Amino acid sequence: PGPDLALPTDVVAASLVAGMGEVRRLARHVRDDYATGGMTIGHRTKLIEAANEIFSRFQQSLENPLAEMLLQSTHGTLVILPALPAAWSQGEFRGLRARGGFEVSCRWDGGAWRELEICSKLGRELVLRSTVPVRQATSEGWRDLEPDAAGLIRVPTTEGQVCRFRPQA
Repeated sequence: PGPDLALPTDVVAASLVAGMGEVRRLARHVRDDYATGGMTIGHRTKLIEAANEIFSRFQQSLENPLAEMLLQSTHGTLVILPALPAAWSQGEFRGLRARGGFEVSCRWDGGAWRELEICSKLGRELVLRSTVPVRQATSEGWRDLEPDAAGLIRVPTTEGQVCRFRPQA
């Protein structure tokens, strides 16, 4: 396990370093334009477009690692809160998209998820990695689900179905 992050400074630092090449490119562009006689309206437009592109890339480079700390979806399996820093003992996220056509919302407390809502956009089987048994809300009440030997819970879904889960008490 990695260090306990009070703030995601490692993520921010990595994103800043990755973006430095883009900032240097922009600075060279500005320097070259001034050296050749100043900036025209066309140059200013290109500069603004370049700055917007760099900001967008930086924002994505920061968002992706943060999302990965909250939700991972690899090999058809969803992992909830895989790298949650201890300092984030409670919180929630809404609408993170996962591979396989799922949209996930989660509330956690004490570093563990307490409520999970997963919308199946494509009607594929939901595979959830869990170290604890969970309860799924159904029209008849709550249904208990146990992880298999590999720690997976498999739930068939239909397109548009919203699945709600809680850990068993």
